[in-house]
Amino acid sequence: AGLLCAPANAADGRLALVGLSACPDGDVIGLHQDGAVIQFSGASRGAWRRSGRLASGFNAAELTCAIVDGNQAAFVVGMAEQRIRVVRMDVATGRWSEALVASGISAGIAFDPAANRVFLSSIKERAIYHVSSALKDPALWASIFGKAESIGSLAVDSVGKRLLVGEAFSGIVYSLALDSRRQGTVAEG
Repeated sequence: AGLLCAPANAADGRLALVGLSACPDGDVIGLHQDGAVIQFSGASRGAWRRSGRLASGFNAAELTCAIVDGNQAAFVVGMAEQRIRVVRMDVATGRWSEALVASGISAGIAFDPAANRVFLSSIKERAIYHVSSALKDPALWASIFGKAESIGSLAVDSVGKRLLVGEAFSGIVYSLALDSRRQGTVAEG
C-alpha cells in the first residue's frame, strides 16, 4: 500500500546509518536514517550503493541480512499505522515485498537460516513473532516473562540453537531455545 518507492540516488555521499547487518557472503547492509537500504561490498573496500528506499510512512527500526534461495536478502522491520510490518528486499534486483505481522511496535529482527524464518520483537507486548522467509504465515512464537518491561534487539545464535532477546530497561539478555522455546537468562544488569 505504497510503503516502498523507487531506488534512491546516492549522490549526497553521507551515510547516517541507524542499523547494520553482516551478510553471510561477506557484504554488509545498512539502514540509512532516511529509510534507504545500503549495500557495502565485501569484495571492494569503500564500495557502496543504495539498493532501495522505504516510503516515509514506514518507520524502519532494524534490519538483518540473509541468503534466501541463493540470493542476498534484506529483511527490515518497522511500523506503519500502529502495526508491525516486515519488508523483504532482494538486494541485487531491488524487488520488495512486505507483510503485516501484528499490531504494536517492533524494534528487533533476526533471521534463522536453519528454519528459513524471520523473528520480530513486539516491544510492549514482550512477544516474539515469526514469519517464513517468503513472508507467509506470521504468528506469535513466544512471550517473554520474568522482569522484562519491554524487549527489543534480537539475534540468532546458530551454534547454540537459540534466539537471544535484549531488554534495554533492566539490561537483561534472554535466550529461547529454537526447538523448545524454553527461556533462560544469559546476562543481567
